[in-house]
Amino acid sequence: MVRQALPLELKISWDFSWNIRSELAARAYNQAEKFGAEMLITKGIRHYCNRKPYIVKFENGSEIPAHTIVIATGADYRRSQQLKNLTRFGGAGIYYGATFIEAQYCTGEEVIVVGGGNSSGQSAVILTKTTKRFNILIRSACLAKSMSRFLIRRIEETPNILLRPYTEIVELKGDNHHHLQSVRWQNSKTSNIEEHNID
Repeated sequence: MVRQALPLELKISWDFSWNIRSELAARAYNQAEKFGAEMLITKGIRHYCNRKPYIVKFENGSEIPAHTIVIATGADYRRSQQLKNLTRFGGAGIYYGATFIEAQYCTGEEVIVVGGGNSSGQSAVILTKTTKRFNILIRSACLAKSMSRFLIRRIEETPNILLRPYTEIVELKGDNHHHLQSVRWQNSKTSNIEEHNID
């Protein structure tokens, strides 16, 4: 029996509708609690797994014994060191995930996603249902080395997704209220620079 567990990470296929996913996540959480799991979201600094029960030590010095440990580290996004004002627009035009909430914010808008990994592909699949146009900027020639074939096929079949190979953002512009207003990107093969206004 699971006595205590660290953050439960539930991965669900992107093909489910949002309502089904929310309901499924709630059911999984309730089911885990019924089996005695305690959900704790904190930062563990060390774990000892050489004997049972396992021990997890936290920042504040406390320790918890556990028969099972689920480590859900989340994502660590690489941020461009060349874009000097990237952090200025965090939450005001720059986001690090695509959820139902972002899909609502982007209804009828043009969206830019940087990167060619599976997270970018999943974002494309989610957001193209509500957006006018979806740009995927990648530094390489294609998605084949970094994305699953399933997502590549979905992207190829979606007419409002534009894949922009050999492309990266070179400048972010905004207003005095720290809202992103335009993005400039450059194709490394042609050196062509385009500027896109953010509505």
